Amino acid sequence: MQFTTVATLLAGAASFAAAAPTPSTLKSFSVDGLHWSTTPSQTQVSFNLTDPNTGATAECYYSPVLIGGIYTCNNNDNFKYGFNDDLSEISVAVTFPKGTLDDSDAYYIANGTASTGKECHGTTAGEDCTGAAHIEVPIETIQGVA
Repeated sequence: MQFTTVATLLAGAASFAAAAPTPSTLKSFSVDGLHWSTTPSQTQVSFNLTDPNTGATAECYYSPVLIGGIYTCNNNDNFKYGFNDDLSEISVAVTFPKGTLDDSDAYYIANGTASTGKECHGTTAGEDCTGAAHIEVPIETIQGVA
């Protein structure tokens, strides 16, 4: 799953003073502590997300996670995420609209997708699943003005 619409990416923005990243300094997004809890009726997900390009972080948890859903991290509206059909890939989008970075004309929209390293253990009543302890999500597309 890829984030492809600017409208989706621009939905919601929190104020944040950060330096605008440039193409020569871009680093992958970091996903840490990825965990799912699945029952026959719903899937819950939680993890921490970091954008080392801006220094911004977010705690992300949601229930129920639906196939094809795009979710906003709980404490930072600039971070969005989603999963493919079997939760084996995570897609991340980070958006800082004009006026939210240190330079009022700067903006930043970047996204990428990576394997989750999903492993599950459980019974027919439910599963506990984890992703890799640390996932690097490479930036695949970026728009912006530094």
